[in-house]
Amino acid sequence: MTEFLKRLDELFNAPYTKDIKTSIRWYEQESAKEKLLAEQHKQPQAGIYYWVPYSNGQWKIYSFWEEFYGPKTIHAVIWKEHLARELAELYNKLPYIQQIQEYPYGLSRGRIFKKDNHCQLWHGGDSPVPDWKEIIFNEFNLSSENTEIIEHPHEKPKQSHIEALRKIGVMP
Repeated sequence: MTEFLKRLDELFNAPYTKDIKTSIRWYEQESAKEKLLAEQHKQPQAGIYYWVPYSNGQWKIYSFWEEFYGPKTIHAVIWKEHLARELAELYNKLPYIQQIQEYPYGLSRGRIFKKDNHCQLWHGGDSPVPDWKEIIFNEFNLSSENTEIIEHPHEKPKQSHIEALRKIGVMP
């Protein structure tokens, strides 16, 4: 068995629990699994992303490829099914998970559309990190030759959602 297949097998069989360290490790393993699979074809990927704030002031991109999440790869669904719990665990706010789920438009986010070999990167113009383009391009295997970057009002966070997430305590 090749090293790639051994690593892929390890990632597919990684345990999942609800404690924060294991949950973060699980997400990172899932991301690594996606990247290992992408290495096999190096194709641009469509999907969505969120910028997630950590309590230490750092921000991390959480990317969700359509290839892996299918037709449910939309912000409101991904938020409710994945990210609300992540934020609740990151900030030790599990009792507030249902409230957090109500505010899927409070973080910086964007999406990548793909048709043939042409991509569009929609963003809200509010990335919390200076090298955001490079990070997104790497996460989705994009290239500047075939990607159009569009600041789109649909991807801007809603102020009421930002305020609600701050009030709950999961936003800086």
